[in-house]
Amino acid sequence: MRFLINFIPFMAGCLGFFAWSGSVENELNVKKYEGEIVQKEQVEKVLDIGSNVVTVPVYKLVLSSGKTITVPRPIFQKLNKGDHAVLLIQNNRITLSK
Repeated sequence: MRFLINFIPFMAGCLGFFAWSGSVENELNVKKYEGEIVQKEQVEKVLDIGSNVVTVPVYKLVLSSGKTITVPRPIFQKLNKGDHAVLLIQNNRITLSK
């Protein structure tokens, strides 16, 4: 019985630590996309919300590395075709690095 009294809090602490360390690892995971902007695309995405149909603009950049990245409007407007860009993606947030 004494063993269980000590073992259960120890296991709870271990499980809590592993869950915390996994979340910290995800927070520090950053993807870097670098290249020259080959093409800028603005397309309309159609969303069906019940009986309403709504269109939402989607902004995409095609890099010289072959990657197509969906970016927010401010980044889309800031960059021009032929510019060199370094985009950092972390937790579905995109930032532009110079």
